[in-house]
Amino acid sequence: MITRTSSSAWVRGVVEMFAAEGIDVPALFRDAGLDIAVLHDPAGRFSIDDVSALWEMAVARSGKATLGLSRELALTYGKLGVVGHAMMACPTLLAALQQLVRYMNVVSNAATFSLAPDVDGHWFELGHLGGERPVPRQRVEFGMLTMLGFCSWITGRELQARVV
Repeated sequence: MITRTSSSAWVRGVVEMFAAEGIDVPALFRDAGLDIAVLHDPAGRFSIDDVSALWEMAVARSGKATLGLSRELALTYGKLGVVGHAMMACPTLLAALQQLVRYMNVVSNAATFSLAPDVDGHWFELGHLGGERPVPRQRVEFGMLTMLGFCSWITGRELQARVV
């Protein structure tokens, strides 16, 4: 069985967003029984269930069912790391998204990302492979909003989702 994980770079961005929302991140890690030092290990990984637990606890502590739905915060704290740099080097948005499809496992092998051609362009679909605990919807929403913001940033155009 494959162990599903997310990169420390991605999780660091998520918990920095939590901190920007007023959540005590060291207490969150302590109460979750996780080593906060892993956030600064470039090769560090967090299990999918640990990331979901952090999201659940952060939503509960913030009292915000919409935690992660700030476009500004998603753009600031959604960290794709080296994959984002590879995407920025591409000549077109489609090529950048194809890079993400190719290298998504670097960010998280628990996330799925696919592109499907359509008469008006392409659809992209982001999903999560669950572990033992359900994936909080806020986690998926933050990922989608991060992608939309990143695509807007690298194209220099304000992109809007047609359908979510």
